[in-house]
Amino acid sequence: ENIVDLLGYRRDELVGKTFRECMSEDSIKKVKELSKRKTKREKVEIKLLTKDGREIRCFASASVVRNRKGEFTGVVVAIWKK
Repeated sequence: ENIVDLLGYRRDELVGKTFRECMSEDSIKKVKELSKRKTKREKVEIKLLTKDGREIRCFASASVVRNRKGEFTGVVVAIWKK
């Protein structure tokens, strides 16, 4: 199952969306907190929002990406359904 099937969107509907637009508010806060930590990889439980507004509990393995100065530049996330 891929993210398109999981969330109920067509592929073209997801193009241009940020990952945050598909996450619950509390999950966005979790990812923000993760970005402040110094750990390289962490497994977290998040809730994704489907096209019809349902929440789906998933696990995410998130790796914080930093530049050479150690500054936060992004997060790489692998997601699987709980």
